[in-house]
Amino acid sequence: MPINTRILKRIIGLFLGLIFFLNARPNKTDTTENTTYNETDLKSIFIKYYQERLSGNQSSLAQVKEIINSKITLLNVEYYGFNGEVNTGQIFCNKSVAKELSLIFDEIFDLGFQFTSISPINEFNFDDNTSMR
Repeated sequence: MPINTRILKRIIGLFLGLIFFLNARPNKTDTTENTTYNETDLKSIFIKYYQERLSGNQSSLAQVKEIINSKITLLNVEYYGFNGEVNTGQIFCNKSVAKELSLIFDEIFDLGFQFTSISPINEFNFDDNTSMR
C-alpha cells in the first residue's frame, strides 16, 4: 500500500513536535557521549531483542528479521546539545522515510534546536518512556 506523503509529513511533524516539547524543558543537560553504531551491529542488536521476545513464534521472528534486514536503515544526524556543541546522533528508521527524515533534521539543525541526545531505543533498554526523559 503506497504511503500518502501528506499524511506521512503530518505524522512526522507531530512526532517532532512531541520531541521538541519533551526536549525544551528548562535546565536540561546533555547526556553522556552517544554510542556510535554501524548498521550491521545495530540490526543484530534489534534482532536479538526480538528473538528473546518471540522465541516461541518462529514465523513472526522470521518476518521481524526480514523487515529489519530489508526495510530498516541507520541514519546519522547532527544536532546541537544543550551545551551548544554539535553532536552526531543516530536514528534507526524505515528506509522509505530516511531521506525525508534526514532533510527534516537538517532543517532542525539549521534552526539551532537543541536535544539532550538522539540515540536508538536500544540505548534505553528498548523503553520508550525512558528514552523521552
